[in-house]
Amino acid sequence: HIGDYVEYTPGNNEAVTVGKFDTGYDEEQTYSVDKTTTWRVLGLSEEGNILLTSGSPIKKDGEDPYLYLQGAEGYINCVNTLNKVCGVYNNPDLAEETRSITIEDINRIGGIVVEDNKVYKKDNPDTNIDVLGNLGKSYSYEAGDYAPENYMNDVYGTNVTRKSAGDEVNSDTYTYTYESLGANERVYNMLFSETTETDKYAKCYWLASPGSYVDSINALFGSGSVYGGYVCRGYPRMFFPIGVWNANRLAVRPVVSLKSEITIEEVAKSENQTDREVSWKDVYDNSNLGASGDRISDNKGLVD
Repeated sequence: HIGDYVEYTPGNNEAVTVGKFDTGYDEEQTYSVDKTTTWRVLGLSEEGNILLTSGSPIKKDGEDPYLYLQGAEGYINCVNTLNKVCGVYNNPDLAEETRSITIEDINRIGGIVVEDNKVYKKDNPDTNIDVLGNLGKSYSYEAGDYAPENYMNDVYGTNVTRKSAGDEVNSDTYTYTYESLGANERVYNMLFSETTETDKYAKCYWLASPGSYVDSINALFGSGSVYGGYVCRGYPRMFFPIGVWNANRLAVRPVVSLKSEITIEEVAKSENQTDREVSWKDVYDNSNLGASGDRISDNKGLVD
């Protein structure tokens, strides 16, 4: 059942380090296997595989447990970077893949549907739970704007399709409250404990769900998150067409997709391990989510 603890053991994997190209952050960040990590049933994938997630987010090596993502690099590479970090917990004998959690994983638990520019529960299609209401809006780049794709090309020589004046950015960012999910207590504790202001946002974590938020005069780009009472695609924001970047820090949460042939003897259900979930709020304070950066120099990323 969703929320059950199981005995999953990662492989004997080497530490994984991500650098500036991966994250936009000047310092390298490293993750190693923590053998005390607990594992719980997250549900089923679309293909029918059993999904597991860690009982609490995983920690970065060192005193600071959070992963920093920044600017165009953090937005463009967030999926690859988060999946790379989470891969340290892979076990090739048991897992089809090991990756970062996404907003779709959480949507599946709550029966959340995203279509026709609204977000709703399957059993209540007439109520839009998206608190932003910007799905389907678009923004056209103007000459002199900055685009994250152009920045990656100019700085790193990547081959991302370049943006030009007149190209449109479509809004695919949405946000809903934890309460909208209608989750039971076990699911709530597994996914949302210690993620609000009361607990200093200690266990807030990234979702590998980048998005673009569009309003009447701007387009904003970011990864996804579980943060402060909300499940978000495209927030926090990291890059802006006016040429400003943000740096943000959140924890990381892996998802393990078990191979279809794995039996209950190989990954057995275990006793309730709630008492092993160490509180972060007494040790870590993530109230200062991130920092704003300066305008991009040397016209890197400009739209022509």
